[in-house]
Amino acid sequence: MKLTILTAGLALLGFSAIAQEKTDTASTPATPDASLNIGQAVHKLKSNDAVLPRWFIDLNYKFGMLNQNIQMIDLTNAYANSLSTSKYVAPVFTDGRTNGGDINLGYFFNKARTIGVSIGGMYLQHTGTITMDTMYADFKTSFKDSIFRQIIRTNSPWKEKVTITNFNIPLMLQFKHQFGKSSHPSPFGITGGIGALFGISNKTTTDLATGTFSYEAVYKLSPDKKSVISGFETGVPNQNNDFLLTENAYRSQHNGLKADSYIDSMRDQGPLFNVGLHKGIAESQRSGSKSYTELSIGAIAQLGLTYALSYNVQFCLSGYAMYQTWTNKNNDSYVPTDKVIAENGAYVVNYNALTGGVKKSEYTGYGLSAGFRILFGEKRDVDGDNVPDATDRCKLEYGEARFNGCPDTDGDGIVDDQDACKYEKGPDYTNGCPDRDNDGVADKVDACPDEYGELRNGCPVEKRFDTPVDTTLRAETGELLAPHIVLETDVLYFDLGKTELKDTSIATLNYVAKLLGNNPKVVVYLSGFTDDIGNYKDNLLLSYERSKNAANYLKNTKQVDAKRIIISGNGMENPARQNDTPENRAKNRRVEIKLLLPLE
Repeated sequence: MKLTILTAGLALLGFSAIAQEKTDTASTPATPDASLNIGQAVHKLKSNDAVLPRWFIDLNYKFGMLNQNIQMIDLTNAYANSLSTSKYVAPVFTDGRTNGGDINLGYFFNKARTIGVSIGGMYLQHTGTITMDTMYADFKTSFKDSIFRQIIRTNSPWKEKVTITNFNIPLMLQFKHQFGKSSHPSPFGITGGIGALFGISNKTTTDLATGTFSYEAVYKLSPDKKSVISGFETGVPNQNNDFLLTENAYRSQHNGLKADSYIDSMRDQGPLFNVGLHKGIAESQRSGSKSYTELSIGAIAQLGLTYALSYNVQFCLSGYAMYQTWTNKNNDSYVPTDKVIAENGAYVVNYNALTGGVKKSEYTGYGLSAGFRILFGEKRDVDGDNVPDATDRCKLEYGEARFNGCPDTDGDGIVDDQDACKYEKGPDYTNGCPDRDNDGVADKVDACPDEYGELRNGCPVEKRFDTPVDTTLRAETGELLAPHIVLETDVLYFDLGKTELKDTSIATLNYVAKLLGNNPKVVVYLSGFTDDIGNYKDNLLLSYERSKNAANYLKNTKQVDAKRIIISGNGMENPARQNDTPENRAKNRRVEIKLLLPLE
């Protein structure tokens, strides 16, 4: 179900990427765009899909979770001559983790260069725990021409720490889409893929096995209970006539002696006498491995984001989901325990890892994939401006080499994506917009476009159209000032409890100093304020110091006559905003500037 949903999502995103590509390449501006941002930053090398090379190599690191459904052979018949009372509980796989990586070579084949194919190699290492809670093997065996009944059972859950390594060949349908347009490219994009996994190698290694087993052998005693006679019990052992060879039973029959030495001596007597398992799994027998040689076919899907580091290299972060089955056909002879011959020729009991009895494994994995996509191939010049796409910042627009392939429509020397008036010539200081009176204020925002102005609206100081008159201002001494025309206002902001001027405040004061220098009648009124944090007296002093710092900059740095500077401190009075949030308090920590012209 997860793969189905992800597949549908990939298909929808692929169609939307194609539609977006057609829209982006078909649209061209017909009229001047007055909404372009002034001073827009130059983008670094990023590109749309149509101008990227077709060939690519993906290098990824994968990590995530793994679920495994294990199907075992029928262990009730694992031992020869097994009885119908044999049983086991199917093992389960838990705590699955995945680490690995892949490398893929691909090619985007459609005109938009958004859809392609890839093939490569994928190496994954999985870890986890296989647990079988119960195994009960009940079978008959012979020894010295006598037939007996033997039982092997688990005393505790049988656990194996396993490491699974597999190698796959992924064959995938890929898609991608880079956001943005050629003149305003974005470094971000989306990528995804879906395809088949061809598994060619899978090996499971048991690094550590835990658990203990019990051995029981049922012998029929002679009537005098002094010797063992040939016989076979298929049901529940008879307590009076049968002898159950467990360690406890041996002790009761042999005056409390341990059974270890007896079992050790019987171990050497023949390959059919399965003894010694009551001791658990020996240290030397806790490992094993199994390789699956059958070809496996699975599926994988992934979807993620890309970020262009350069024209040829992208960083990719994706989520992935995969499904795969592995089949083991070489397990007919598997038994959980068997005998091997030691170097001295003696028979010893050996433990076989559970993975040897696995008939089929179904893997379901999901996680994250992080890596790089390297694009390569032909050097292109899509827009034909003789600037290769690798260095062309406007790859779908005919441009000039001096502007890295971007156009300058009005020929004013300012590239279009930085020109606020790209269809009208203008100087640098107005970001490419006309300025007829050369006062530094673009005509489109100049209230007096044919008169040199010094105010920020482009008008001379003498122009007082609809200019307010303030009669409420007081000097530092508290004396009410004569009525003044308010030419302009501005605000300086301060950090909490600070009086130091910020860089933005310096720029504003430089403008004030220039206007004062050109207009001897203009004065500046600096009025300080604080937020509501602290007491009234301290805030009153703080607001005054903020005004004084601004005034000192004008006097000492810009040589403005002190007689033309009026300051006041108001503390926490007359807040610009309610003091209810940190953002609003920041707006109240200020010095208000008013450029005043006395009434004549």
